[in-house]
Amino acid sequence: MKKSILNLVTASAALTLMASSLQIQAKEGDMFAGVMINHGMYENDGADELALSAFTLRYNYEFLDNQMFETRFSQSFADHTSNEVDYKLNSLFGVYYSYNYELTKSIAVYGLVGLSQIEVQKTVYDIAMEDDEVLPSYGAGFTFKLGKDANLNIEGVMYGDDDVKYAAAGLGLELFF
Repeated sequence: MKKSILNLVTASAALTLMASSLQIQAKEGDMFAGVMINHGMYENDGADELALSAFTLRYNYEFLDNQMFETRFSQSFADHTSNEVDYKLNSLFGVYYSYNYELTKSIAVYGLVGLSQIEVQKTVYDIAMEDDEVLPSYGAGFTFKLGKDANLNIEGVMYGDDDVKYAAAGLGLELFF
């Protein structure tokens, strides 16, 4: 728990430093929807073997320049096996605050913090167990501008770091409207 609090404080401090920038990436009032494909990481699992196992749907509203509220829904489309345990993300729903910092006209970095409701199923020797919790979440990523109304993004997010441990590295597409 102490590690989670320290990580949340670190992420909040990084967002505060980014918020001091006056650079602008998008206009206030912009909205976008996006979809991502993720490599899910459970418990002590690592990123040593790429296993695309989940998708994420995103909806974002920019309420101030570079500052957004975002909702996400994610679910597994394949089980993930690590150390003879099968994992499946049954559902993830969350609300987040994010801040973008423009590095160039076509590249930005962003951080996000929020809360996620996570339901993960673990199966060991044909015995299934489910964990369901609401936990603090944080992450960071890069956005690459593809055109006037489209971005590509790459990110890493820690959605749960308590009894439920789930993180995701993802690649996605954002469309503005």
